[in-house]
Amino acid sequence: MYVTITASKGLGGEQAERVHRFLEEFLPRLKQQPGVMEILHGASPDGSDVTTVIVWESPDDAKRYRDSDLIREPTSLEAELGLDSRREGFPVAQHLIAAVALQQPAADASDLVADVVADDRARGGGGHYADDVEASRVRRGGGRARRRRGSGR
Repeated sequence: MYVTITASKGLGGEQAERVHRFLEEFLPRLKQQPGVMEILHGASPDGSDVTTVIVWESPDDAKRYRDSDLIREPTSLEAELGLDSRREGFPVAQHLIAAVALQQPAADASDLVADVVADDRARGGGGHYADDVEASRVRRGGGRARRRRGSGR
């Protein structure tokens, strides 16, 4: 497995709105690319900082995407909006959610994420997952995006 991370920080209000609208349309298409295992997207509550993590089957799959016409869509938007986005890629050394899934064979990864959020809310803790981060999870195949919208958006 291989993971790529794209992060943009310090987006203004209009920039953030354009980026979020773009990603709502773009990420479901991206998940159809060969080798995409899952996509995780998160944003700060005000939308000014955004990060997208893509888990690929192999580094070759990520490279194929990076060499494709599809990557021109986000890079063109970044250039148009004057964003300074950072892209990195790494081999996956550990995949801990898979270990958790093995302990709970009936649950899929989306259910596990929902359980973590629900547990965090039930504990009344800092709400890191539930309150501090707006998250989208797009899974390969018949998955759906899960998004929690903050107030004021």
